[in-house]
Amino acid sequence: QWDLDFNKVNKNYLPCLFYSVVKSFPKFNNINNLGLVLGLPLSQLKNKDKLKESLEGNTFNFKYKGKDKTISIAKVGIIGEGFSSIYTLSESERNEPILLVDIGGGTINVVEYLNGKVQRTKTLKYGMYRFYEDIWKAALSETRVEIEDVRGLLQSGRINDNIRAAEIKAKRKFVERLQNDLKVFDPKFKEVFFTGGGAMTLKDELREQYQDCKFTNDLLFSNVLGNKILADALWGDEE
Repeated sequence: QWDLDFNKVNKNYLPCLFYSVVKSFPKFNNINNLGLVLGLPLSQLKNKDKLKESLEGNTFNFKYKGKDKTISIAKVGIIGEGFSSIYTLSESERNEPILLVDIGGGTINVVEYLNGKVQRTKTLKYGMYRFYEDIWKAALSETRVEIEDVRGLLQSGRINDNIRAAEIKAKRKFVERLQNDLKVFDPKFKEVFFTGGGAMTLKDELREQYQDCKFTNDLLFSNVLGNKILADALWGDEE
């Protein structure tokens, strides 16, 4: 199910974090001296110390597929979601006036760059959950389908004309709202880059509204890839 707690620090994020670490080091049962770079929505960066303190210097024991696992975390860096993706762009792209829009499940993080430096940021407190909720309300609320199942239903292609019409209307509504919220940044005067899972779902509609917009190379993982680049820059030479 979707976790609708807006504050990510309060979420039960440890199972997802441990799963990601284990998948990154599949041959090891004991992972020591681990360095992590994690992201928070821009509006929640004030909570970064709480997140860092809950992880840094701590050791965690758990089971994964019946096997005992241990993770010892030596250091933690926290960066705003949307900031990380900039590191996946080329140097020439980073030096252009850029509006980077990261469309996630619960929030949309917007960062305005000039000459590689952050000028303004904004977190829009809606995301793809709202999109799927609109489809559910319009076509599925009287069925046994839950909101959390709408994405999988659409991806499977097992939908009727009513659901398809609701999807088209929800896409239009979402992108129009986003376009209105981005007006404060005057995006027509700068390069607009979209990223995030929402950008993948809404790619065609975003291109209709922003004919010259661009997309990061890996929409789902651009923040993760950017975090890795940052981690290597911070700690890559450490033993």
